[in-house]
Amino acid sequence: MSDTPHHTQDALVTEVRVTKKERSEVELTGEIPVAILDTYKEQALARLAKDADVPGFRKGHVPPHVVEQRIDPVSLLREIAEDVLSNAYPALVTEHALQVIGRPGVSLTQVVPGNPVRFKIVTAVMPDISLPDYQKIAAAHRKEPLDPNEFVVKDEEVEHVIRNIRQREAHAAKHEAHAGEQEPSQTDIPESEWPEFTDAMAQKLGDFKNVDDFKNKIRANIAKDKEQQARDKKRGALIEKLIAGATIDVPEIFIQSELENMAGEFKVQLARMGLTWEGYLQHSGKSEEAIRDEWRTDAEKRAKLQLILNKIAEEESIAPDAAKIDTEVRHLMEHYPEADEARARAYVESVEANRLVFALLEDEVADTPKEE
Repeated sequence: MSDTPHHTQDALVTEVRVTKKERSEVELTGEIPVAILDTYKEQALARLAKDADVPGFRKGHVPPHVVEQRIDPVSLLREIAEDVLSNAYPALVTEHALQVIGRPGVSLTQVVPGNPVRFKIVTAVMPDISLPDYQKIAAAHRKEPLDPNEFVVKDEEVEHVIRNIRQREAHAAKHEAHAGEQEPSQTDIPESEWPEFTDAMAQKLGDFKNVDDFKNKIRANIAKDKEQQARDKKRGALIEKLIAGATIDVPEIFIQSELENMAGEFKVQLARMGLTWEGYLQHSGKSEEAIRDEWRTDAEKRAKLQLILNKIAEEESIAPDAAKIDTEVRHLMEHYPEADEARARAYVESVEANRLVFALLEDEVADTPKEE
């Protein structure tokens, strides 16, 4: 990026320098000419007048010149400069071909009445991503078979499920027999008093013909869960190779976003267990900041993975089907009408794009949509 002074297209700001910083951040410095500040003065005063509370005037009806008499000149100059920069920033981004992400940090470094106002803007930009040979990694990944030993179901595992059911039934019967009294704990009921697992009990639990049918279907479900765990483990190995082979300077904004996502997911898990985030913090003896520090490595890894998947989708011209996205967003909004539709759409598009990329890497799925 050039460090040579520039003027924006509309000359709202001058002497602009763009400097690339660490962690995919860019710093823009420059100044706002006095003539531009004078031009925007009336606009700033009119805006301030709307909220001004001045004795003798109704709120929203304070004349701009009265506001100017009552405000500190430096404070007014700051207000004017902020108006100028809010208008100049889009032009700066376009002029310097910056792929900005998130909200910029704006600071005024020199504010002296009668002089140009100097400013500094720091913003995150999409990082340069150097991908590994993901096609080679994916080809090797597909050749590695799942270990069938990882999803063999032992008889003891099926029997463990049945024992839990028998114990639960024993507790339910004891609870019914002692209605209104102090309930015994499950551990107070010896196994010798648990009911036998019969065809009738199996049928009561669902679409099972008898005990043998129950065992066969439970065995199949356990095997399916184990196979999925094995696939997740294999995908985890693929992800580690992609991350290890990529070079990315992850912007802090992405890491913070993932930390927010992780905190949200954890709070949902706590709620399902009848716990609260505040209660967890108190019980753990840790601050939210300390927990976020513990999560930071994982958050950075998650951010890297998402950037890698986005880049692969771009390289392979993978794009989610628009009609499918519309349908998914509509369903999502029906269940969560208070949600922001734009954010919901971005979420659905990201999830679907990720699915398509993994389908390409893992299974060579032929129906992966491609951009024209």
